[in-house]
Amino acid sequence: MGAKVTKQAISLSLGMTDQGGRVHRNPTRLKFRDQKAKRLQRVLDMIRILESGRTPNSVELSEDLGVSRRTVFRDISMLRNTDFPILFDETTQRYFLSEKAGVPHMPEPIKVMDIAIALNFMRLQDSMASTVALAHQLITSRLNEEFARFLNLCLDIVHILPTGDIDLIPPSERQLLYSLLTYRFDELKVRLQMRGGASTSLSPYEFCLTKNGWLVAGRSSLHCSNKSFALSAIESTSPTGDYFDPPCRLCNTNLFKDVRLAPLIRGNSSDVH
Repeated sequence: MGAKVTKQAISLSLGMTDQGGRVHRNPTRLKFRDQKAKRLQRVLDMIRILESGRTPNSVELSEDLGVSRRTVFRDISMLRNTDFPILFDETTQRYFLSEKAGVPHMPEPIKVMDIAIALNFMRLQDSMASTVALAHQLITSRLNEEFARFLNLCLDIVHILPTGDIDLIPPSERQLLYSLLTYRFDELKVRLQMRGGASTSLSPYEFCLTKNGWLVAGRSSLHCSNKSFALSAIESTSPTGDYFDPPCRLCNTNLFKDVRLAPLIRGNSSDVH
């Protein structure tokens, strides 16, 4: 992978979250939409210009991007803060990418999950579809095949249905969510030990963030049916050693089709707590 486009870069560009993954603004209002989406689009366009091999100066960048030189300087500073290797030639007064931009550099696998969830959060806005597509293209071009498949899987099976202020990934549940996603990636059944003492073998299918927190849905041995479980109710997980065939979609169960998932959570609470 070349220069890193990380969750930090996306979040910083959008002003969406702090380092703990907490959303600064009410996602139902999305007041940052126009300004932050335009900035992210502009930064991604700047990356494409530099990756094409061009060595523009600040005037050329400002003309290409349709902004002032001051804005160009701010965007370059932001990219450098996220480890994007932009260098400046004092003699020619031009910007270029350092040689290390072409050296593969793999992020931590858990960071790939962070990126996917940040992109899915951005997908909440129809107006950001082209921006998300471009960000996805740039990010996957820097990942090896396995990481790219994991990213695309997360984009496909992780859903965000927020209401009010939310934490994208609460620190207390980040590692648990990542573990369950890796089991899903490897198509391994997992043993869920619930905080109330009950346990179940689960074939994890899909994941969803709602106003009630993170849920994982799949085939439960305890219920002999598809069920959703709140991550906050899970004490620990471990692989069972058995594999499962994931469904193409959960279209028949509709576990995540409706935001109103409180009955599902209440049902799980009575079953497993």
